[in-house]
Amino acid sequence: MKQPILLLTLLLSTIVGYSQEIKFLEYSYSEFFRLIQEEQDSVFVFENAIVTFNPATDEEFKGFFKQRDSIFQSESFPEKVVDKEIQLQNVIFKSRIIESQKYKGEKVTVTEGAFIHFHFLKAVSLVDVYAFNCFNSKFENSFYYENKEICSTDQSLIAGISNSNYFASNEFKNAFFRFNCESENIIVFNNKFDIDNNNRRFSLNFIVNNNRLTSFGKNRINGSRLVYLSQNNCQWVDFRDNNFNTTTQISISNMHGLNRLIVKSNTFEKPVIFDIDKFYPVKYSVEWKQFDNELIADMGLGPYLAKIAYEKNIQFNPFDDQYLKQYIDSIRIADEDAYTGEMGFRGFFYNHYKSIFDNENANAVYVNLKNLETKRLAYLYKNNPTFDTFFTWKINQFLKVFSAYGTKPSRAIIFSLYVILIFALFYLFFPNSWDSHGKHRIIHRYSFFLKYLRRNQGIHEVYLEEKQPELLGYEHFRQMIEESEYEVPRFFRATALPLYKWSLSGTKLTAAVLSRVDVMKGTWQEVPPAHRWWKGLLLIGAFLMALAWDVIIKILNALMLSINTFTTLGFGEIPIKGLPRYLAIVQGFIGWFMLTIFSVSLISQLLN
Repeated sequence: MKQPILLLTLLLSTIVGYSQEIKFLEYSYSEFFRLIQEEQDSVFVFENAIVTFNPATDEEFKGFFKQRDSIFQSESFPEKVVDKEIQLQNVIFKSRIIESQKYKGEKVTVTEGAFIHFHFLKAVSLVDVYAFNCFNSKFENSFYYENKEICSTDQSLIAGISNSNYFASNEFKNAFFRFNCESENIIVFNNKFDIDNNNRRFSLNFIVNNNRLTSFGKNRINGSRLVYLSQNNCQWVDFRDNNFNTTTQISISNMHGLNRLIVKSNTFEKPVIFDIDKFYPVKYSVEWKQFDNELIADMGLGPYLAKIAYEKNIQFNPFDDQYLKQYIDSIRIADEDAYTGEMGFRGFFYNHYKSIFDNENANAVYVNLKNLETKRLAYLYKNNPTFDTFFTWKINQFLKVFSAYGTKPSRAIIFSLYVILIFALFYLFFPNSWDSHGKHRIIHRYSFFLKYLRRNQGIHEVYLEEKQPELLGYEHFRQMIEESEYEVPRFFRATALPLYKWSLSGTKLTAAVLSRVDVMKGTWQEVPPAHRWWKGLLLIGAFLMALAWDVIIKILNALMLSINTFTTLGFGEIPIKGLPRYLAIVQGFIGWFMLTIFSVSLISQLLN
């Protein structure tokens, strides 16, 4: 027993002694770059060193910016081209980011100890590198950055240095980032990432563990392979304004401390595989509309992949574009486990938005959830065609079209207006009790003007002749008043005569106006040829105005009939006959359906 303990003690003492023997050599940034230039080998290997900013010699490694994507320097330095493969391990960069500094009368942020305007032609590998900042640089081959054991570095070496990493306005090819050590800030801003079509599972990795602030913003990612963004055990994560034209997987877990998450205003041109362990109200801002191109729930895709790997022992790339399209279009609808996971994940989003009273995003999630449900119902009907499954499926489709599943009552109103206008067009060609002249209205108008042009009478006289049947009734009423002068109380005579005069006032006023605007004296044949052109022009204009009035009245009658039929679920108060009677029944049925949908949708929104 003593022998193993002795061996273990010797081994530990050897390891401790070895770690204590590591000596860190110190260089300035300009000296570090000179070492790269003087390296004769095609690979520059650099380990166990400290690179410190020297104000006297390192002006080329100092920058100023008012915004992260617009860094500038005290003078225009030439681009630094590096044609060697770079391998750094266990290197501490003593860099600083100083905010609110004065430079030429302006308030700026100063970065001391940054790689600015570098051009790396070959692969760059940084392992256990502390506080690396890079701006306006280009990485032609590949970029690998991983922190594994830098946390165990002697604290006296990094005293007063913030373990922050800034990458802004760079161009990367096949980049890999893994931050495993606790750090302050990781800022990746306004970079361009180009991805080769290689055989790796993830073509761009951005993995962060144990970090205070992660900001990944305004980056452009181009390629044909999967992008993997993972944040674990972080306090503040901010993903916004990025453009992804690749399939993207985002994983958020174990948020703590400040516990703030922002994922918004990103553009995803291909599907997004999303995984988040929980939502915290208020502190999380995850915008739904950025996932328009299809959101895949890891809690749906993951169990399905595990199941087929176990049951069928199939080896394939599940993140291939063609397979993901198949998963979106059919697998997650047909497979119960995948469907349950997808619906449950959307339920998390829906409940989160409702808890923070974000009805706009909540409604958008609900519509997406119901669309998936409708596809599932269509699949169930196809495999088990019953009236129950058919009816449920069609009701969902109907609600989708006419009210967006109850989230937009206005859509029901819009469709109702279309129905009213379409049926009004049919009613326009059929008379009803409101339209007493019906299709003869225009014929009567022609008859009136033809009679006026052929007779030696004024237009007001022709008008009064047309009104004669109506005027006879008023005349009989007047005679009755006069004959009963001494047979009835004076009250009736005193009130009846004004009523008689008021009834005739409209006709008399119209006749008076017509007599004043009458341009003809006698028949059309008696009009001198020199006056015919302008009188004819006036008469045609008057006729067209009267005709337009008749058409407007006819349209209004048809529209009122359609509104009456739609809202009263049938004929209402306007009797109709013939074909329109059957059309009214159909319109009444549609009105009943649409008004019901509108009422339910409106009540649902009011309750929300």
